[in-house]
Amino acid sequence: MDRLPALCKVWNDSILCRFTLAAFLVFLGIGMTLGWVLGYTLEGFSLDGMTEDVAKTLTPRVARHLMLTDHSGPLTGDDLEYSDRFVHDSVLTSDTVSAKLWDREGRVVYSTDRSVIGHKFPKSPPLTRALGGTVVRSTEGCKDHGSDIERPYGQLLEVYAPVYLAGEGLPTGVFQVYRLYEPIHQDIQGRRYYQRQALSRGYAARSGHR
Repeated sequence: MDRLPALCKVWNDSILCRFTLAAFLVFLGIGMTLGWVLGYTLEGFSLDGMTEDVAKTLTPRVARHLMLTDHSGPLTGDDLEYSDRFVHDSVLTSDTVSAKLWDREGRVVYSTDRSVIGHKFPKSPPLTRALGGTVVRSTEGCKDHGSDIERPYGQLLEVYAPVYLAGEGLPTGVFQVYRLYEPIHQDIQGRRYYQRQALSRGYAARSGHR
């Protein structure tokens, strides 16, 4: 009979341990799922912000610039020099490494890599969609459209934004920029770290109240 209270205590402790372990595993699973979902969402938000900046800020300025040039064909002479100054002053940054302007036929009207100006390429799916009026982003890279300027940077975020000139219903062309993906990746990783820390503190606080 003396052993009965001890056996009951062991049984109760065992149930409590099982419950605690089960609760921990459930919370861990929820935390990992939330971390993945939130990380994916944060990546989307970061990429959306970059894409929106190109579409709503840079592209209208490009359209206004084009109105001052002879953009009926590949830019040359003074128009090319003028466009170079515009792009280097207003487009290129430490994260934005190069830019291209395409016409509706898939010809490069302007590029920071002058060796591809005037060349016509097969229209890639992102370029085709942008010519239809959709802002498109890609992190996969278009090797057939790449140049020596972009290749050394590794993974890049490419944004294709339709360019509209006043009075035209269809895009005149597409403005494409290449941005470094690494700063975006580092920002996402940093936010994910703080999320994991918050989840850990939340579990510790929850366990402490039991």
